[in-house]
Amino acid sequence: MDKMDKVERYDWAAPGDAGKSRMVLDRDLNIDPAYQRDEVSIANTRALARTLRWDSFGVVVVFEREDGSLWVVDGQQRILALRLRGDFPARGIPARVFKSRGPAHEAEAFLAMNTGRKPVRAAEKYHAGVLSNHEPEREIDVWFRSIGIEVRRRAHNADVVDFPAIFMLTWMHDTANAKKAIEIQRRIVDDGPMRAMIHKGIWYLLRNGIDVGADVDRIKMNGGAIAIVHSIHAYQILLANSGKSFATCGGGLLSLLNKRRRNKLSLR
Repeated sequence: MDKMDKVERYDWAAPGDAGKSRMVLDRDLNIDPAYQRDEVSIANTRALARTLRWDSFGVVVVFEREDGSLWVVDGQQRILALRLRGDFPARGIPARVFKSRGPAHEAEAFLAMNTGRKPVRAAEKYHAGVLSNHEPEREIDVWFRSIGIEVRRRAHNADVVDFPAIFMLTWMHDTANAKKAIEIQRRIVDDGPMRAMIHKGIWYLLRNGIDVGADVDRIKMNGGAIAIVHSIHAYQILLANSGKSFATCGGGLLSLLNKRRRNKLSLR
């Protein structure tokens, strides 16, 4: 089967213009609000600006209109972060430049690039941070390895964490209780998977003076990890809350701890 037969059989899009690699000047780049995102976060742009470097900048996708003007189709936030910095040399920005047939053509390309694009998963970011010797990823990795835990996209037992972003947040705010929360959850789930909402709940209660570790047997008698999840969901409904914040997860776990308890526990 030749290439033309494949294109017709599988209804592949025609390859189109391959574009040309060029260095373009920031001052020559335009952003069309007709198809670009209008909700770009200032906070995210500032966060990106703090870590912006040429070796991780990549290539922006630019379309050149008939009048010679250049329009950014992919890379808007990187350009905004670069402009916010203002200290990058004026030698130019690496770009792949395509011939534009007008705003509609650019919008179609923008949609195609962003529709099929998958966000970088938290586990992948975590492993990249470990390899780059970033903190707290590197320090967490050393501790995880010391107790036989690895980070993956999906948890299947108590030796896997699939919520590295949540764990890093607790680690940075209170490392000692972040460690305790992992150790306590492993005791609760036995060989089952660990969950982010259970980690949040345990860590929140530990931070508020409740020794969850002393009640592991009570939790297991009341249904263990599944009971914690159900209790958090019930507490969330009670609050008419659509999210699972640390306080919500902690409140749900506390409800389970107080089940059939004469002297009720309360937050500090």
